[in-house]
Amino acid sequence: MAKFRMEEMNDLNGTGRKRLYPRMEITGQVDLNKLAREISNDTTFTQGEVVGVVEALMKKIAQCIADGKSVKIEGIGMFTASLKLREGRQPEFADGQGSKRNAQSVVVGSVNFRPAKELLTEANRFFNPVRSTRKSRRSSSKYTSEQRLALALKFLEGQPFITVADYCRLTGLLHSTAAIELRKWAGMSGSGIGISGAGSHRVYVREER
Repeated sequence: MAKFRMEEMNDLNGTGRKRLYPRMEITGQVDLNKLAREISNDTTFTQGEVVGVVEALMKKIAQCIADGKSVKIEGIGMFTASLKLREGRQPEFADGQGSKRNAQSVVVGSVNFRPAKELLTEANRFFNPVRSTRKSRRSSSKYTSEQRLALALKFLEGQPFITVADYCRLTGLLHSTAAIELRKWAGMSGSGIGISGAGSHRVYVREER
């Protein structure tokens, strides 16, 4: 049975109230062989046939998204490639200063997945959660929002960009709260924080205040 807990998010809007949001507790992992065994038990396919089809599907999806196509599997969802720069490559800036990145500098960094409505409907048909008794994690509140901004700006004095993970380590915020706050700084004129890139390879850079 699935378990969830309500996690606290720091108040980023100055209302004085902290929002709680549900998060699934991951209690295990199911691999391809286990899935194949279960599918085999429910169908006329052998376990090996199921594994073979899934592996062939993976390779074909990889080829299609590498060619710049999205892959839509009805009832499951859509896959698209998300790009990033190779490790060690410096970012390219919109002001035109510095190096320009060529094709050899870019790789597929991740694959975006958007679930189909049918998959969500089917998941909710089986979903019967209970609330966990484990204590919820909280974002650190040892810094004010202004102090966190100062920490980010100080970090950017020695680094070309800051990621959400960097901001988490600096401030003690949970990942979701850190991402929201960085986007808030980037959208605030005069904060000194700007955005470079998009999607999974979005980073935050220093801007003139």
